[in-house]
This record gives sequence, C-alpha cells and structure tokens, in this order.
Amino acid sequence: MTHHAVSDWPIGILTASVHPDRMGGNQANFQRIARAARERGAGCVVVNILPDGMVRCHVADGAGAFSPVRLSAVPRVLYNRIPTRALERKAHVRQLLREWERAGVVITNPGFLSKLDIHKRWSGQEALRPRLLVTEEWRTVGQLRGFSARYSRFYAKPVDGKAGVGIMRVECAGDSYTVHEQKKGRVVRLDRLSWPEMEGYARRKNISGRYLLQQEAPTAQYRDRRFDLRLLLHRTAPASFTVTGMGVRLAPPAGITTHVPNGGQIVDVRRVLREVFGRSADTVAKEAQGTAILAANAIAQGAGTWTELSIDMGLLSSGEPCLFEANAKPMKFDESLIEREAKRRLTGALLALAQARR
Repeated sequence: MTHHAVSDWPIGILTASVHPDRMGGNQANFQRIARAARERGAGCVVVNILPDGMVRCHVADGAGAFSPVRLSAVPRVLYNRIPTRALERKAHVRQLLREWERAGVVITNPGFLSKLDIHKRWSGQEALRPRLLVTEEWRTVGQLRGFSARYSRFYAKPVDGKAGVGIMRVECAGDSYTVHEQKKGRVVRLDRLSWPEMEGYARRKNISGRYLLQQEAPTAQYRDRRFDLRLLLHRTAPASFTVTGMGVRLAPPAGITTHVPNGGQIVDVRRVLREVFGRSADTVAKEAQGTAILAANAIAQGAGTWTELSIDMGLLSSGEPCLFEANAKPMKFDESLIEREAKRRLTGALLALAQARR
C-alpha cells in the first residue's frame, strides 16, 4: 500500500460501510467525482468508515476500480456521501466526525435533512412563505380528521423518507377515505375506508412524529399527468448557491410520485414548459430558478457547510412555483450535460474550501 501526504489529496469523499470488506455508498458516483477532480489537477480520495470505527482510504483508478492508499491524515475537506441515515447515526461514525471537525476538517453536506427540518428552515424566510404548502407534523391520529376537514386531498409524507417510498396520498369525501401508498416500485390503493378503518390504518403505521401532513398543491399538468421540477444547485460562496441545471420528472398515469424508480419519466424541461405555459415559459423557468436559489440559501444559512443541494418543486397553473422538498445528497442527474457540469462545479466548490483551509 502506497503512503501519501494529505496534501496529495486535498479533498475526500466520505462514506461508511456495514461490511468490513466492502466500501459503502455509490462507487460509480465516486468515480465521476474523482474524475472531475483529476481534470482540475487535484487528488480526491474516498474515506470509508468501517463498522469497527477504523478508516480505510481508496483512490479511483479511472477504470472503475479503487485501490487502497494510506494517508497521514484525512483530507482538509470531506464531502459527506454516507449512504443511509442509519449509518450516519452510528456512534462510531458520529465520534469520528466530531474528532475530525475539532481538528479543523470541513465536512460538507453534514447530514441528511428531514422534511420537517427543511420546512422549518423555509418557513423562517419571509420570501419563501408564499411558496410553501400548508404542512403539519402528524402527531395524533385525531389530527388527521381535522386536516381532512380542511383539505379533501393531501399527502402524508415520512419525515425521513427517501425516493418517495412510504408517501401516502389521501382523498376524503365526508367520512370516506381512499389511500394510495407508494411502496418500492408500486402503489397500493385502499378504497373507501370508513373513519374507524382509516384510524386503525393510521395507528398501525405508528405515525406519531414520523410523518408530515401536507396539502395537495393544485399544480399544472403536462398531458394530463403531474410533473415536478428538479433543480440542482452548487455553492458559489458561503450560504450562496447558483442553479447548475433543471429537469422535469413526470409521474406515471396512476402514480403518486415522480421518482424514476417508481415509474417516473424524464422529459425535456423546455418542451414541457413551452407546451404548458406557452410564451410565459422563460419567465416561469426564471422564477423557479430564483425560488430554488432562495430555498438552497435558506438551508445553507443553518448549521453546517453545504456544497451541493437539489430542490424539488411543483408549478401552479399560474406558473408560480411551490416548494416540495430539498435533497441533501443528490444522486446522479440523468441529463448528461447537467451531470457533467454538476461534477465540475462540485469539485470546484470543494477545492475552494480546501484552498481556504491552507
């Protein structure tokens, strides 16, 4: 194993594993980040926290493989790509992160964001409040009845949800409830539940503190199907972001989310906006981007250092944006031009932080 000084590797990708002999996280994504760093003439190492609290470092070889490398210390800047909330919460992981931060290491994208945390950060910004949907933390089963009296269609979203799994869309007419629940790759429908049946269903879900209730937005549709905008943003200065790219995700005909693993479809954003909003398409796009920047900046003003975020939003029939959620660890954008520019800007932001730590 080759020994290197930490100066050879100014930035690192932080991950953790559940198996002692396997690297955690999305290795293909790590390769893309490392390639973008090499194009800038910089080294990038993967720092993997093992289940026993030890650390193993690897470098990408450019051909899809990783080789072990021994460093005198971890890089000055670590981009957090620990793949799950459960791993982030492990005591040995938290302990190492505290030690590194005390030693002056900057850990960007410091952790997953809950939907409740995101909503609180956005609610604190006056400019964003008109872009927010009515949202409540779901603490009691009885609360559901009051919410359904105000909104005949709404969503129940897991606070710590991922990729749309677990989201429920609820339609109510009087005391009759219809629930569509997003499982992995499929939707389960429960028709015409009475209130006692709905109450029992909610109790079995053990909802207290684990879900949000959110009104359904009357969003515009593209060819009779719902769509979301996904905007990817990167740090340009402390607590300041710029939009790197914007895409559309189209829901399947009977779907309740637009996530591609759940049947969502990628459609050209310019085509969608022009067909839906006509001559106002460019204005709608600019307003969406401006809202996304405000939303990302609001998150960056909180605790931690952020280099990359993605924002999901809908568009009302008027073209006004409404914010859905933010993603603390965006995955690969399927639009290749956006993805290439994303890695270029991400590594630029990480290297700028590393330079500032010298």
